Amino acid sequence: MRTPRETRKLRRLKMPYVLLCVFVLMLTALIIMAYLMPKPGDNLEFQAIIKGARDDRARFAAAEAEARKAVPPDAPIPATWDYRPTLDALADGPRGESGALIALVRAYVMEGGVISDSGAEFIRKDLSRGKPLPADNPFFFDFTKDGITSPELKARLSLFLIESKALREAEAGYKLDLLQDISNAYRVPLDSNLSALGVLIAGRALAELQSGNAPRALETVLTGYGVAGLLENWPHHYAAANRYMTDQMLHRVLWRCVDADAVGPDGQQRIVQMFDAIKSGDRLAKALLLQGAYNITGEEADYRGLPRAAEFAFAFVGRGAFESAKQLASLVNTPPWQARQQLEPLEKHKSIGSRAGVFVDRAILAYQAHWREAMMGDIARLAFALKQWRQEHGAYPAALQDLKPFPLAELPKDPLTGGPLNYETDGASFSLKSASGSKPLFAEIFWSAGR
Repeated sequence: MRTPRETRKLRRLKMPYVLLCVFVLMLTALIIMAYLMPKPGDNLEFQAIIKGARDDRARFAAAEAEARKAVPPDAPIPATWDYRPTLDALADGPRGESGALIALVRAYVMEGGVISDSGAEFIRKDLSRGKPLPADNPFFFDFTKDGITSPELKARLSLFLIESKALREAEAGYKLDLLQDISNAYRVPLDSNLSALGVLIAGRALAELQSGNAPRALETVLTGYGVAGLLENWPHHYAAANRYMTDQMLHRVLWRCVDADAVGPDGQQRIVQMFDAIKSGDRLAKALLLQGAYNITGEEADYRGLPRAAEFAFAFVGRGAFESAKQLASLVNTPPWQARQQLEPLEKHKSIGSRAGVFVDRAILAYQAHWREAMMGDIARLAFALKQWRQEHGAYPAALQDLKPFPLAELPKDPLTGGPLNYETDGASFSLKSASGSKPLFAEIFWSAGR
């Protein structure tokens, strides 16, 4: 007969074996479920979404191939020109993070064509934390010399941007439609460095404007908008947000071109039509659905190099992400302030897993960024009407309601809050800003006219 001590000892020895058996049984059940359950990739809805993305990419590839055949012999670049070396040269770290030159040009554009001493010093210090471009890089620009004044630095930067061969080639490639297939070469928009290229083009346009070549500056900034628009050829939720941030640089140069009277009636029409083309949210809807499908089909597991068994886990946490993507895709052509009730449950997504939750958060930001851009056509119409009013009356009107005739059916509303835009003027300048009390997504100013 076993003693109580022997019985307790036997129980302690058996417990690990019992737990091991339970673990093996559960693992076996999960494996069986993974193979018996319908595979996410077999779902006809997912198949249609992924096939649509592949068809789009094939269409871009075919269009670029035709464009290469049509390149004239006297074009500034040959038909065999490859965009990869130019865009790869902008990479300054993992995933194509912008380097010191991009930061310098951003400061130059944001400060309206000047470089402050404090701004230049901040960027010099930032060089010690990043990877500087090598001297043989076509975008290498040395501004680390001690004792150089800000005006001297600005003059050197302006000349560099205007004379940059790499920028000229990139602009020519865009105009000849040789960038249409760019999404095939990279996984996400961030990898392509198109945003960095757009910033440099904005800086080039501002340098041309300050050198006295306003017509050329306008053409350059319009090219920059076209390059930024390529970002949305990616079926990825990053695309709309990155286009928005790139366009913020271009907007500021466009405002200065308008101030310099470089935009006539034909130019105004081109600008309005260009902005109106952004209104459609169809590309964003495709991107949201595809990324939602990728969350559930295991494409993310493949990309991360995880074993096939991980697809089951991705599918489990991705179901909520896909359903949220479908709901958000149905809202892309409705401004956020009108979709507030539908957005609230999407923003409370704790139950669908942290990784999928990050996707939903970024998708909502992309939706908001799209609507900030979607209203730019109406903002441009309003800005051009204000400029015409000043030419006729000597000063900008005290209130937007004073514009007669009014260029729009109604006053534009802030897309995030639904409130009226803030219009501020001293008679010689004006600004159109986000509605009072709104939570700014990025920059709050939609248009600013100088004196």
